[in-house]
Amino acid sequence: MRAAFLDPQGGKLTRLLPFIVLLALIIAGANTQNRDLNILAVVLVFVAAFLPMLPLRQRRARSVEIACGPGFMDIKKAGLRSTRIRAKSIVGATTARTSRGVLLTLSLKGRDEPIAIEVEHDADADRIRKALGVGHYGFGTIGFRTAPSPIGWSNLAWLFLTGPFGVLLFKLTKLLYGHGPPNIVMMPEGLRILTPRGTYDVPYACVRDVERSKGSVTVSTTFPNVPRVDVPAAGTWRGLSDEAMRNFKAQVMSAVSRAQGMGTQKEDVSVRVDNLRRRGESPREWLSRLDTVGQLLSTSAGYRSHSIDAADLWTVLEDPDADVELRTAAARVLCHSREPNARVRVDASLATAHDSATNKLRIAVEDNLEIASTQLDYLDAIDGRTKGPLRR
Repeated sequence: MRAAFLDPQGGKLTRLLPFIVLLALIIAGANTQNRDLNILAVVLVFVAAFLPMLPLRQRRARSVEIACGPGFMDIKKAGLRSTRIRAKSIVGATTARTSRGVLLTLSLKGRDEPIAIEVEHDADADRIRKALGVGHYGFGTIGFRTAPSPIGWSNLAWLFLTGPFGVLLFKLTKLLYGHGPPNIVMMPEGLRILTPRGTYDVPYACVRDVERSKGSVTVSTTFPNVPRVDVPAAGTWRGLSDEAMRNFKAQVMSAVSRAQGMGTQKEDVSVRVDNLRRRGESPREWLSRLDTVGQLLSTSAGYRSHSIDAADLWTVLEDPDADVELRTAAARVLCHSREPNARVRVDASLATAHDSATNKLRIAVEDNLEIASTQLDYLDAIDGRTKGPLRR
């Protein structure tokens, strides 16, 4: 499928490119015997020392091709930004409807700026969401940087104190160890805004508008005592580009609409499979009961058993927003399905799972009951320690 792709920061290859150029110039200068070429090489090295100061930012979305598979999405024909995005690398995702189609914004591990993918049709957006395990309402957090880290003067100080190689070391350290927190974070319940005056948490239902003026991004609110929150913002060359700002505003205002009860609501079928919950059973008792339900379901003529429909089970399993316990139960039951591609669909759902859901779904597809029970018992012990009282 075709899509518009915006990756302002780029992957590690893009961020390392200035250092690669600098290293190539240093090697070329060291191996040159001609005096004039040596002088030129020295000049080029000092010029190249400033390259790491310049972020190779993408400011306009480019047309790319996207191929999806279970748990991944390939971005093709995007130059240096061609990449494979795996479901397990996504820490935050949200969607918005725009005048051009459907916009998906993803936050990835190891990145402090999100990427944006815009497609024309709902069917294309659904394919991407299904491949990456992104539900109807999104998940996690997404941070936006309205201005780069204040390290410009530090670059100059390092240049005068340690020369171009000091700048190289300084910038490489920043590249590898991050740039600090973003200025605005989209949380599940609202915006977290970091300003020089402090941190503000604004629920989506209390957001009026988001706009950019010279030197700042302003979030207008319904709070009488704080009608607006201003965040320092750099120009489009170093901060949010016009395209990135459009995407950011679209996502925020879409979240505002959802908080106000607008937008499409998806059907919730979890109540129809609620009797598959564990309800205090031991791991072995629960998994044994699920196996029994699966066997009855697979042998019933109408592919229904105990008021459970296989279609509802597939809906729950393939819904990233569904309760993890119900998804685990659905996966265990559907492993007994007579459908030829049932195990393929179950494995595809496992590939798109995030966080704790991954381990529990993997247990669900374990054929050996003893092994599955032991693994689930182990997870219970970990959960008990995590949720128990804190100890010094």
